[in-house]
Amino acid sequence: MTAMEIKDTSSSARVEKSAAQLPSPPPSTGEQSAKKLDPARRGTELRLRNLRLLESAATLHCTILRIGIKCTRCKTVHHITMHSEKPYVVVCDRCRSQMSLVYHAALMHAASSTVGFFDLSACQPFDLVLQDCQLIAGCLECNKELPVHGLHADQEKQFWCISCHKKMIISVEKGTFILLNDGAAIRIGADAVLISKKAKAKTDLRIIAEGKPLPDKGACLHYKKSFRWFRFVSALSLAYYV
Repeated sequence: MTAMEIKDTSSSARVEKSAAQLPSPPPSTGEQSAKKLDPARRGTELRLRNLRLLESAATLHCTILRIGIKCTRCKTVHHITMHSEKPYVVVCDRCRSQMSLVYHAALMHAASSTVGFFDLSACQPFDLVLQDCQLIAGCLECNKELPVHGLHADQEKQFWCISCHKKMIISVEKGTFILLNDGAAIRIGADAVLISKKAKAKTDLRIIAEGKPLPDKGACLHYKKSFRWFRFVSALSLAYYV
């Protein structure tokens, strides 16, 4: 073996060693989103009925969700805006009970119309405010993602990809909630979002002080906003008839 051959083999071995030491390329955004948008099928499932992804619209997922929930104790309705994988604690305005919930987003495509799954405690979802939700659509041609705003039920949403300028169409009928099981226990930590409204202070109308006017000028709760006039017969006219 000549000196030239020994030099070539050593250089090739050095190149192979350096190539082995190079870090593997990071996964693409599509692979990262697919890993994050594959939650366990549990709790309460939210589906979009008759979801259609036409033209170059390939995938869809919801980053910010707005839903209506009911308190299981007093049936009071609350509307909240949620982010995925973040626990929320809602204090009921009426009975002051605490409702906790977590939203796990899922990836929607031609074979799946599941928006995500919910872990719920002391509440029940009943309404999806679709026009207030923020969605992310994936393009079939260039594999780019772009935000979608103002999606309404029973209306086609037409827009174009900002990268390849292909037309994309999305339409949906409505959202439905399906109860699968009780779901997992919700761990409330420091990152939990607390939603609470201060209770209105009630004034006591029974406080009567001598020498001072009555509260609300003596009007009851029903007639305090009334502008009707009441006319009574005077004592002189009564004496005249007697």
